[in-house]
Amino acid sequence: MKLTTFGERFEYARSVLNDYTHADVARAIDVTRATIGQWAKKEQANVDALSLNKACDFLKISLSWLITGTGPIRPDSASNSKSLPVINWDDTELYIHGITPSSYAEVSASPYMPRGPRSYAVRIPTDNLIEFAKDDTIICDPDAAPSNGQYLLYKTSEGITVVSYIELTGSRKHISPLDKNATPEQYNPDNFIAVINGKWYP
Repeated sequence: MKLTTFGERFEYARSVLNDYTHADVARAIDVTRATIGQWAKKEQANVDALSLNKACDFLKISLSWLITGTGPIRPDSASNSKSLPVINWDDTELYIHGITPSSYAEVSASPYMPRGPRSYAVRIPTDNLIEFAKDDTIICDPDAAPSNGQYLLYKTSEGITVVSYIELTGSRKHISPLDKNATPEQYNPDNFIAVINGKWYP
């Protein structure tokens, strides 16, 4: 089996490494079977980031390998014990500038979720965001470069929020806040806080 496309790698992980059906994966990550069927045909990983992270956890594969085809298929087992700091929502900017917040805890992160040396977890403080609920814990990487369709932790005039990063034709980049009352605006790299790699599941 060639593994040159996202779909081929996904199918290899699903059927060869794990012996799951499309229905098995769909049920495990809470999407439709038709969605999984579409994934199997895709050239690139232009799919929902949270569902993709859930799929990697379920299939026990590396997200980096699934997306790019490079690196180990299975994450390094040494990363199993990796803990991440849990930062208060309002302290995220302090943390990325090297200041340890006064309130500080840790969670064990999934070895299947990509993370950098300064990755951290933060709890969503509001119910007003599409895709996230109050008290959801998200894993953030301030050193990752945003790519099209990813969710970001971002500073707006209203404060810190979650946005969807959108690359348009040419070099235009916009963000679309997940706040139900906000409107899209031009992306400003000075307001970037972190890429959101996914939700943390205890």
